[in-house]
Amino acid sequence: MTAEQMNRSTDAGGDPIQPRRGFLTQILALVLSGLVALLPFAAGLLVFLDPLRAKQRRQSGGSGAALDGYHKVTRLESLPDDGTPQYFKVIADRWDAWNYIPNEPIGAVYLCKGEDGDIVAFNVGCPHAGCAVEFAALKREFMCPCHSSSFSIAGERSASSPSSRNLDELPIEIVDGDVWVEFMNYRTGTSEKIPVT
Repeated sequence: MTAEQMNRSTDAGGDPIQPRRGFLTQILALVLSGLVALLPFAAGLLVFLDPLRAKQRRQSGGSGAALDGYHKVTRLESLPDDGTPQYFKVIADRWDAWNYIPNEPIGAVYLCKGEDGDIVAFNVGCPHAGCAVEFAALKREFMCPCHSSSFSIAGERSASSPSSRNLDELPIEIVDGDVWVEFMNYRTGTSEKIPVT
């Protein structure tokens, strides 16, 4: 700005008007641009923290299983009285850090009625190497197709079985005629039943 222009842009007291207005305009533009820049950051922060908020909502009373840790598998009347094991997928709603996945198969079980009428649940995973066992109806035993492990209808391993433990039995609850199973996978290749989390 030249001296002549400065003289033209002064008020009655001789103070420059234009530079002061320019300064206020620059400050206002800086504040507004800062606010505009913060909006995407705030939106991104909300999206980033949403899984934590969703987890809190689920823990504070969102929809879940009627029995904590248990999953509804079938109705009691779907199990035959002769004790023949029935295969069922275990379906559950899953959450990871960012996603909600409804009705996702998380495993499978065999359910059967014992001689006393009690229900028994076995994880289908062979304790030897994790392959899914199959029930051989003619032999009335569970067979693993991978390494020829075999188990009685009560889940006990045969003497020739390479598995170091019996089939993994799972806790169950009967509620209003529904069979609920506390599904859990266990570490394979060990003689101890160690849950896999």
